[in-house]
Amino acid sequence: MNQLVLSLAWCWMQVFIVAGLTIALAAIAMRRIPTAGAAIASAGVIAILALTMLAPIPNQRWATANRSVPALSTSFTSFFSSATALKSPAPLAATDDPSARFTVSAEIFRDVLVSLERSQSAVVNQGFAGRVVLGIVAASVLLSLARVVYGLWAILMLCRDSCAVTDDRILAVMVELQPKMGLRWLPQVRECSALVSAAVVGWWRPIVMLPLEWRDWSPAELKAVLAHELAHVSRRDSLLRLVAVVTTALHCAQPLAYWLRWQLMLTQELAADELAARAVGGRIQYLHALTRLALRQDSRPIVAPANMLLPVFSGFLLRRIEMLRAKDGSTRRGMQALLQWSAIATLVAVTIIATAIRGLAQPPDAKADESVRVAKANDARLKPAIVPAGDQPQAAAGLFQRPPFNLTTVAVRDSEGFIVRPGEILRRPELADQARALDELFAAGWKNAFPDGDVPTWSLQDIEYIAGDFRFAIKPMPQPTKSGSNQVMFGSRWFVVRWQEPLNGQFESLLRLAGTANKSHGNIAFIELPLIPAIGPTRMCVCPVDDHTLMVAKDEATLIARLDNIAEGASLPVWRKAWESVEGGLLTIITTDKEIARPLAEPVDDEAKLLFDLHTHTRIYAVGVDWQARADGVGVLKMQLHCDNEGKAGLVRDAIQGLLKLHTNEVSRVADSTDQKAQLAKPYLASLRQVRIETRQVDDGWQVDVQFASPVDIQWLWDHL
Repeated sequence: MNQLVLSLAWCWMQVFIVAGLTIALAAIAMRRIPTAGAAIASAGVIAILALTMLAPIPNQRWATANRSVPALSTSFTSFFSSATALKSPAPLAATDDPSARFTVSAEIFRDVLVSLERSQSAVVNQGFAGRVVLGIVAASVLLSLARVVYGLWAILMLCRDSCAVTDDRILAVMVELQPKMGLRWLPQVRECSALVSAAVVGWWRPIVMLPLEWRDWSPAELKAVLAHELAHVSRRDSLLRLVAVVTTALHCAQPLAYWLRWQLMLTQELAADELAARAVGGRIQYLHALTRLALRQDSRPIVAPANMLLPVFSGFLLRRIEMLRAKDGSTRRGMQALLQWSAIATLVAVTIIATAIRGLAQPPDAKADESVRVAKANDARLKPAIVPAGDQPQAAAGLFQRPPFNLTTVAVRDSEGFIVRPGEILRRPELADQARALDELFAAGWKNAFPDGDVPTWSLQDIEYIAGDFRFAIKPMPQPTKSGSNQVMFGSRWFVVRWQEPLNGQFESLLRLAGTANKSHGNIAFIELPLIPAIGPTRMCVCPVDDHTLMVAKDEATLIARLDNIAEGASLPVWRKAWESVEGGLLTIITTDKEIARPLAEPVDDEAKLLFDLHTHTRIYAVGVDWQARADGVGVLKMQLHCDNEGKAGLVRDAIQGLLKLHTNEVSRVADSTDQKAQLAKPYLASLRQVRIETRQVDDGWQVDVQFASPVDIQWLWDHL
């Protein structure tokens, strides 16, 4: 049985190598050639499935080679002993002797072989541990396969609840698209109330499933959706996705298998978009239809196991829109074939080489040294310390010392507001690598939004603060699902960006963007940016407020309203005291119940019931966050929830305590597991159990105060999330 454990362990390593290479090759190819990226990802999934089937089969040749390792190791040892006696004690970089360089490389190789040999010997002698590991793996695989079976059952229920569609419009579009897709037959089209987006169902004779809302689509939108789904049928994407899901279930302990499945799904969607765009008459027409459908997309999800098996039209919508806008289609067909088949050939070669690792899974020689080398991996980085309950007030006392931001400078009304200080956060020495990475991400996002524009020369570290309104809205969903009855939304309709130094070309660089329009309101000049489909159907507007500050609004009407408010002069909002009590940190958010539609929908589970009580009885939400400027600093979250009376405040307090208990239990389960996330969960579990919750009377009602102090090692979080 322990030999089977060894085989599984080495199979895990094989999958790690093949999946990692596949992910890298597919990521390189899919941006310019989505079809090649999908082919590479599919080849990787098939290679992993082949390795899985070969894992339990012994390989006698490699077993024999493995049993000869002790003799090989002995000969290496004698050779290295002589080489070490002749070798100069000078550093390797100071000598040009090629034998010295070979000696170091060969010694590393010998150490690896001996270490593997000893590790296998130790594992084989641990019978009970082997049975436990095998039992855990078997249970995990069975649970994963059960989830796949549940997904198949959910798809069967979708088919059972659907009905055939007989409509001349759909038939005409299907007949028009059939030769362009290379289909010898047309799939059946059905509709189902449980779907919120079109999907392909079935593997041998697929059918196209539409939601009931398809009748509200324009002809261009209907054509784009049908072209996309027919592209999936033509490419047999459903069958490959089923293979990927089953393979992932068999390798549920390998995170790269999940990543590869996700990448296969994305590349399939991008490849289907590429084929569909050609069929409907061009990328621009298809992109416009896709954007309009994205804006109307319902938030109701499909049952998760079914969603991972079905090529759903709404999958990865925003990512696909960005890729369609960025792809110029300049890659020639010959170049596409060369890239695709070169990558697949490389993948096949690496897969064949990886099968050699199977030999190391054979039982070691009985006379092998049974000692085990224990690596001190946990000593590489110390985990952040737990903040004792008695030290939480002291940790909070040293934070939130900045003067509260004056809300009248941006004319915030009695709705919502926020402020974040990115410059102060990113200039901290321990965040130098993260700041650089965020600047690179921002530059890439800017280039995707404005392909013809110049990337900004300024950094996010140059921004003193970003402040504006914070829209927080909750409304009942028209058709509740098992996952919830209410839809929660948040965002910002306008904000100001203030730089630490005077503006130096930021506004002028926006003026030079293609499609930018110059406008004015009174004697104030502003610009209207070109349409950004990934953001929405409106054109954002930007206006300089002073020599340090720019204002950004979601559309022209919002910007003009803000300029008028600033000109009139603003009074402090009604929640100014709550703002001042939580402000002074690195992030502050305050919002009211103005956009919470009451009555909310009835809750569907215990967590929804607690959230129902929280949002029903709270009038003002105020949140402040601050943390110490060092690698293992302490962070503090302060929250104030205002209510009308003592009874409602008690219900809100009980709701917070209930939500905190649910979250603590969740973190406790993660901390007790063997998952990598346990390293992140354990340091914070004690802090969660020490959250302070108090209820007190204030001038205009009652208030629930919440304070949470915890270690915040940003570098550690960045490395593990």
